[in-house]
Amino acid sequence: MKIYSQRKSAPKRQLLYHFDELIRSRLLTVLNGFVTEPFLNFLSQLGFEIMKAYGYMAHSSFEVARASDDPVIEHFFRCDNEQVLDFLELAFRQSKYHGGKEGVDSINSVLQDSAIGYRFSTFPQ
Repeated sequence: MKIYSQRKSAPKRQLLYHFDELIRSRLLTVLNGFVTEPFLNFLSQLGFEIMKAYGYMAHSSFEVARASDDPVIEHFFRCDNEQVLDFLELAFRQSKYHGGKEGVDSINSVLQDSAIGYRFSTFPQ
């Protein structure tokens, strides 16, 4: 059930394709709720997959501008919009992720609430 401010706000009419910091923060929080292991263990496993896919992780050149000391979280807040979707898809594939369809639906709910023009249609294998 949505909270009052979300129920009261007018629906957004224009779809966005940009993941700002607030949306990324919400996505990471929702994802954390579907990980049964300590979240840092999950992030470590996910970081390995990101490195295999790209050979690098995005980060700020300025230490004071970093979103997190964890390189995987830093990557998530600094990567481009397409890589946010890659990040989520790779997260769904991790053995420490146990959200199944419910987790994907929760991520989709954040995307819909934020007027992001993307939706995961099925649980990625």
